[in-house]
Amino acid sequence: MPPPITKHASYDSILASAAKEVTKGSMVNAVNEAVETNDNCRDISVALDDTWQKRDHTSLNGVVSATSIDTCKIIVVALMSKFCHCSGKLKNKYDADCQANFIGSSGAMAVAGAKQII
Repeated sequence: MPPPITKHASYDSILASAAKEVTKGSMVNAVNEAVETNDNCRDISVALDDTWQKRDHTSLNGVVSATSIDTCKIIVVALMSKFCHCSGKLKNKYDADCQANFIGSSGAMAVAGAKQII
């Protein structure tokens, strides 16, 4: 397959910010619906689920999501990443916008994401 056309790359950040905005709005609506369903009580029962970019707990990236048991809608997600592209990472010097937010084994990412959510 040929590489993707680069003229669309300039739209990536625009699409990413629009997707973030829609996602946040959708999850706010899901939380409000879960609260209404639960008699206006903010103590919502959730089911936690996690997934990784690769199998066998060897991934550098993962996602933990909390789904309302009452409405079956995702109310919050935690994005976990061990990937760092900072130029000074070998000297433990990280950029301010470093994407890595987790250090440890990939299997422990789910626990850290759940703690972040709750």
